[in-house]
Amino acid sequence: VSDIIMIVKFNMNGQGSFALATLCCVSLNLALQFGVTYLQNKKSPILEQLREQFIVLILSKPGVDVWRYFSKGNDSDKKEKGKVMSSLTEMTAFRVIELVTESIPGSIIQGLAILSKTGDRSIAPVLSL
Repeated sequence: VSDIIMIVKFNMNGQGSFALATLCCVSLNLALQFGVTYLQNKKSPILEQLREQFIVLILSKPGVDVWRYFSKGNDSDKKEKGKVMSSLTEMTAFRVIELVTESIPGSIIQGLAILSKTGDRSIAPVLSL
């Protein structure tokens, strides 16, 4: 959500290149998450596949992964039937994807935007980092 706010702020401040770069990072993150979600659930019924894709679309995957991991207790490292990864491996994979494609590049982009001559000097960009 903070990335969406920053994309809007970048556009409003005439920093379209920073907005586009942030949008590309978010889009790449979502595309990879959709792909991994498809691979993880390709043997599942279609409604379960759609539910999992919807969770990614509404940006709730991190919370759902943590809930699933902790609700399984000692069985969290075991694969469910028809799944490619255990819930722990799935949660870890999604965190790595998010760090590499969105969090780290997004922080660099926002930092550069703040430091640029036309950068927004308000508190919102700093809090978004």
